[in-house]
Amino acid sequence: MGASPKTAGHSFGARHEAANKLITNHERVLRDLCRADGPPASQPELVRLPGQERDVNIFLREATRRLQHPAQRTRQPTAAAGVTWAGAAAYLAGRLQVSEEEVRHVPGHEGRKADMSPAAGAAMRDVLAEMGREGAQHEAANKLITNHERVLRDLCRATAHLPRSLSWRGCLGRRGR
Repeated sequence: MGASPKTAGHSFGARHEAANKLITNHERVLRDLCRADGPPASQPELVRLPGQERDVNIFLREATRRLQHPAQRTRQPTAAAGVTWAGAAAYLAGRLQVSEEEVRHVPGHEGRKADMSPAAGAAMRDVLAEMGREGAQHEAANKLITNHERVLRDLCRATAHLPRSLSWRGCLGRRGR
């Protein structure tokens, strides 16, 4: 699967700046994402991923690679890593501050510099959104696969208010097709 045109549409300079921030702060970002002491005090709505260091590390490296080489084939999360990718993307998108206004809206961050330029932040957010969607899709697919019998029973349960096409007979009738 190739990178989205949206990611490739950002300037080389913006993508390079965002990738460089991930490279130079890789260990710090990894530790922040995987800390076990709860959410950041300044952003209690964010959810950290303790114990997921391996998958978060892979996520960060893939995000960097996508920023550096958006036209190359992308690495997809494993079925088990989907939830981690979705969580890491949401966390980083929430943590990223690319303007003075965004910095001012985070308690305790007043006077702090933005993490990167708005253009680099837009490139980073597009990559995070793309990877978060992929993670969520893999997580949903994994849940559907592992629970397919239960889902099938629920969908095909005979009830009086369901149309014949969704009744147990309707499901059985489709099996042979």
